[in-house]
Amino acid sequence: MSRKLFFFAFWIGFFSTLTGLWVLGSRQAFPVAAQNTVLVSIDPVHTALTAGSESTVDIKLSGGQNIGSYQFTLSYNPAVITVKAVQDSGWLASTGRAPIPVLSIDNSTGKTTFGAYSTGSQTGPDGNDSVLATITLQAVADGTSALSLTNPLLTDPSGLNSISLTTTEADITVGVNNPTPAPTPTGAPTPTLSPTPTPTPPPGGVATFTLALTKTPVFEGEEFDANFNFQTNEAVSGLDAIILFDPTKLSAVSLTDKHLLPLTPKTDINNGNGKIMLSQLAQYNQPFLGSGTVATIKFRALNLAENKIGFDFLPDAKTESNAISAANGNNILAQPADLTFIVTDHALLSVKLTTPSENAAIGHTVSGTLSVDQSSWTSQLQTDPTGLSNTINIDNFVNQLTTFTLKVSGYLRRKFTLTPLPGANTADLGKLKAGDLNDDRIINNIDLSLQYDQWFGSGSADLNHDGIVNSADYWIILSNFLQTDE
Repeated sequence: MSRKLFFFAFWIGFFSTLTGLWVLGSRQAFPVAAQNTVLVSIDPVHTALTAGSESTVDIKLSGGQNIGSYQFTLSYNPAVITVKAVQDSGWLASTGRAPIPVLSIDNSTGKTTFGAYSTGSQTGPDGNDSVLATITLQAVADGTSALSLTNPLLTDPSGLNSISLTTTEADITVGVNNPTPAPTPTGAPTPTLSPTPTPTPPPGGVATFTLALTKTPVFEGEEFDANFNFQTNEAVSGLDAIILFDPTKLSAVSLTDKHLLPLTPKTDINNGNGKIMLSQLAQYNQPFLGSGTVATIKFRALNLAENKIGFDFLPDAKTESNAISAANGNNILAQPADLTFIVTDHALLSVKLTTPSENAAIGHTVSGTLSVDQSSWTSQLQTDPTGLSNTINIDNFVNQLTTFTLKVSGYLRRKFTLTPLPGANTADLGKLKAGDLNDDRIINNIDLSLQYDQWFGSGSADLNHDGIVNSADYWIILSNFLQTDE
């Protein structure tokens, strides 16, 4: 047996017997390492909620050196609060070790057991007001619930020596008289061991695989992501997925494992035959029930075509894609639906415009900046003597009603609205209004003064590009006098 497999088997056995050892009160089963005061606490100590709201508490460790694993059971009143999720902080990985979390939520009895063990040759981290885990709680009904940590355990990396510790308690009050807590800022979703609730899956012990694009449309030659999602209303011990695609149309670039089920024995991408294989397993004695994202797969669209990504599947077969029931070992996976989509051409924009130019060589040549309202997007634009611009990629705005603004120095801004489609898009802006010589968004006496300074010379005030600033250019300013940016 390899060293890696030995340690894996050791820790599975260690945690499967751990709860029984504590229930028997047999802490002497582990030698206790003498260390300074070690404290496992709940932060914050007091929390006030209203029914239906959520909050989080951190489990923190102060003191203790060379930690290799931890475990605790949080006890609470399930008539007042329930546990929605527990997120390991990754603290055990801070010295380079590889942590593996274990989780059991039982809201019927008000007990949630959580822990993590680690593997590797590195020394374990030291506790210094360190967050071990974050627990998401939901207020169910008015009342008060104590939060207590029972059966806490810390060990060194060998798992054979426990570390003496003390714990603190906390409480949560749920009631209509409590002040409404300030909203907690939220960022990008963080995968947790207990996935976010989703619509109830169909009855009858059916599990489903689905594939979903994270963004549409998909453009030729570009990379895109597809989420592989899993949902089951019957506990499973593991799943195997064989994902099929046409390698003449798509190339699989990478696979990001989301660890919906915590153990991943194998992933494989084969662009030769258009096949992706992935397996995930539940922890021993902790089957998975719920839903979430198994993995995110990045593809590259090779050409313009209709595409299909699906699963290799036969009903009840265990050699194809499957979800194995923890109760009886049967494949409970329903027929997965294919993901179909069309790879489209890039959306390209060109504009057509005119100016007061009377110079055939220069014509309507201008350069400027194209921007989009309420967006940081900008692009440089250049027209030829006919007034036709270069093409600009506007993939970000496909099928969206979008307001563009063109600014050319010496001219008032011109706005136009367009719903871009894949392929070529053209906008005719007509004649730009010339004369805003200082680009202050209005044509007024200041611009006239600047024009007088260049009289009988050449420069930006030569609005018709005939080589001299004179009455003809003065007429252009008067024609647009006191007009402002669109």
